[in-house]
Amino acid sequence: MRTITAILEDLLARTQADKTYIPRSRAQGLVTVSSTRARVLCPSCHGENDDSFRHCQWCAASSDSSREGPTTRTMLIDEEALSERRSQFQTVMSSRASAKSKVASTSLFGTFLTSRAGGGARTLETAQPEDVLDFLCWLDSCGSGRRTIVHVRDCSAVGTTNLKACSTTPGECTLRYAHDSIRSNHVSRLAGVYEKDLGITTVWNTALKNGNPFRSDLVTKYMAFTREEQKKAGVSVKQAPVLLQENLATVIAPMRITLQGSTDPLVRATVARDIAVFTVAFSTTKRGDELTRTLIQRILRLPNRSGLLFNFQWGKWGRPPTTYY
Repeated sequence: MRTITAILEDLLARTQADKTYIPRSRAQGLVTVSSTRARVLCPSCHGENDDSFRHCQWCAASSDSSREGPTTRTMLIDEEALSERRSQFQTVMSSRASAKSKVASTSLFGTFLTSRAGGGARTLETAQPEDVLDFLCWLDSCGSGRRTIVHVRDCSAVGTTNLKACSTTPGECTLRYAHDSIRSNHVSRLAGVYEKDLGITTVWNTALKNGNPFRSDLVTKYMAFTREEQKKAGVSVKQAPVLLQENLATVIAPMRITLQGSTDPLVRATVARDIAVFTVAFSTTKRGDELTRTLIQRILRLPNRSGLLFNFQWGKWGRPPTTYY
């Protein structure tokens, strides 16, 4: 019988002579390489495989790296249809209100920079936080969005929207740009222009004088100043009034009279539509845009005419469809 030492020496010699050698315990159960087909070495473990192998039967590695290159495939591409679809996408995206607002804010800021003393010494690419601060101060002092009444702290009309009831010197209480409006309409929007359109994604670096000027400490402090100033003046965010049940009845009552007394089909259809819109808006608390996008195919009548089932596909935040009764 062979000794253990002899077996180990034989195993070591075979391993050094052939690096593809695998002990019998590991080779059990593996597919045997065909003796009639050319043998190809695996690029990972150098094990022998058939010439068309996809995965090595020794280490399961892919054979892609052992091939000369991927097979060249071609397809027929309709460039005209592709270009038409791309143009349709760009047209829809550019016609959205958010895209138009971004263009308007960018144009306003660019015009402000070129209108400063110095004849256009600054551009969007070279603007600094000081230029942004001047732009925001200009909006607050003479911008077209100044509709928020801000009273000074010692004015007796603090907390009201009456500018004529001021007890201070004329001119101390004035109109300002609402804090939330200037933040969302200009600061956040123009900061996004720098990040997405100009590729400036870093905050403003005071030492290096580069970065996004709308993402600077100076602009942040000014926005905090306007928020504090307007809070002291008692300015609150304006919201749409709640439509109560008695308000709905008051609105629909004359519509019902017109619907019952008219014989004109067009008038009856228009009034019936208006009644339906007001009623559904009150019952579902849905926005007008969502209601106008409701399809007839997504409205089902409940048995015995007991009600209607609406399946709304459109939501402000892209929510999944919701059903109301």
